[in-house]
Amino acid sequence: MKREESQPGVHPDPEPDEQSDPAKKPAPTQHPDPDPEEDNE
Repeated sequence: MKREESQPGVHPDPEPDEQSDPAKKPAPTQHPDPDPEEDNE
């Protein structure tokens, strides 16, 4: 099992939230505009 972790192409998805679940953890540049007023500033 450790063999998979050693391989760079078989990483156990360290941060699948940003690529797999963009809605769960939206990036700072891809936020769904929670406050449009702040964006205008």
